[in-house]
Amino acid sequence: MQYKYNDFDVRLVTEYDNSIGQVNLIAQYVSRALINIIDNACQAAYEKSLTEQVLKPEVMIKTKNLVANGSVEITVQDNGVGIPENILDRIFDPFFTTKPPDKGTGVGLYFAHDLIVNRHGGQIEVKSQPDIGTIFTIVLPKNDEIGG
Repeated sequence: MQYKYNDFDVRLVTEYDNSIGQVNLIAQYVSRALINIIDNACQAAYEKSLTEQVLKPEVMIKTKNLVANGSVEITVQDNGVGIPENILDRIFDPFFTTKPPDKGTGVGLYFAHDLIVNRHGGQIEVKSQPDIGTIFTIVLPKNDEIGG
């Protein structure tokens, strides 16, 4: 995004749980899903910083070992513009976008959902408050078989 916007400056904060160990997954798929979610989070934080000059745009990525159910949790949280409640249930629909045609196709979150839920048997949830930010929570099984 720094190539698209000269003034792009979003702080990336990470908090990784080192006790997770190995997770049986297709790395390219999960990476693609996370890139789509993180890219949207960065855009949301950046957009908000354009209207609120004192805001320090930030995206936080956390991992957590869910020992009790043999899963790993990944959260991506931003302090951006948020997602309006009336469209929150549509964001994983194919070709649904709130962006202008030259800024997005509406397939990034659809593919993220497909890769997490259908290909890995995981879960993805989103909570958002307009003008506050958004939290995506992904739960992936650690050792279950991976779908094709």
